[in-house]
Amino acid sequence: MPTPKKRIETLKKIINLKGKKFVDLGSGSGRVVIEAAKNGAKAYGVELNPLLVLYSIIKSKILRVKNTHFIIKDISNFNISNFDIIFIYLMPEFIDKIKEKLKNEADPNAIIISEGFKIKGWKHFKEKNKLYFYRTK
Repeated sequence: MPTPKKRIETLKKIINLKGKKFVDLGSGSGRVVIEAAKNGAKAYGVELNPLLVLYSIIKSKILRVKNTHFIIKDISNFNISNFDIIFIYLMPEFIDKIKEKLKNEADPNAIIISEGFKIKGWKHFKEKNKLYFYRTK
C-alpha cells in the first residue's frame, strides 16, 4: 500500500527533515523517500523487490530529486544505526519481527515512525493521522 499524500504532509509538518539521514524500511515505490529528499533529507529506501527499487530509481531521476538512494536488501539485514529517522509501513507481524532490531540497533536519539500500526509494547510520544512516533530509549 502506498503512503497517502496526506500522511506524508503530516510527517513533514511534525518532523524537520532538513539535514537528517532518513530511511524507509520496505520503501515500495519510493514515494516517502522521494518526499523526504525533496525536503532536505539524505533519504534511503530499502526494499527487497528489485522491480520496485528500479521503479523508485527511475522515478527519482525523472523528478530530478537528489539525495535519494535505493537499496535491494532484506530489512532484517540492513544496518539502521546511522539514521536520524526510521520510517516503517509494515504489517504488524513484520513489525514484531524487527522490533528488537529497532530497539537494539537504532541510535537512541533516532525517531522511529510507524505508519498505520502501533509497535506493540512501545509507548509513542506523538500520534497524528495514523502516524506513530517513537524513540527507542
